[in-house]
Amino acid sequence: MTTRGTKSGTGALPWAMVTCLIAAAVGTIAYSVGTTGGGEPADAVAAGPEGAPELISLSGLYHQARRQGFADGKRSAYAEGRHDGIKEGRRAERRRLERTRERIEARAAEEALDGLAQGGWFLVTLAEDGHSIAGRAGPLDPALTYELCRDGGAVCSTSRDR
Repeated sequence: MTTRGTKSGTGALPWAMVTCLIAAAVGTIAYSVGTTGGGEPADAVAAGPEGAPELISLSGLYHQARRQGFADGKRSAYAEGRHDGIKEGRRAERRRLERTRERIEARAAEEALDGLAQGGWFLVTLAEDGHSIAGRAGPLDPALTYELCRDGGAVCSTSRDR
């Protein structure tokens, strides 16, 4: 295979030799810098070489991380439990208020119907304020028909036999 007048394989050898020469020059420079101190300050050379890194005790690291994990877990569990406790406290208060409201409404209904017989129909009129009872009539007689009369100001009864 030929490209532009050069033969295949003839250009690779010179580049390989140039690469080897560059590597040899860099290695020689690095060696000479390493043996002479490499331009470090005199204090660093006088202190001597630094020691090799030591092995880390895995059991100590494991136990420390485990203690830290438990401590983090307790803190987050406390915060989460406190949050859940506050939510449950609010729900309990709402339930208590609902039960109290139901009792108050039941008691008010009993007081409003005080003196009325169970199972009968009654006529109850409201006062002007619309909340209190102005009058009661009853129990109503099933043989009579009741309707408003006098322009809605009264209730009149008539016999069903008519």
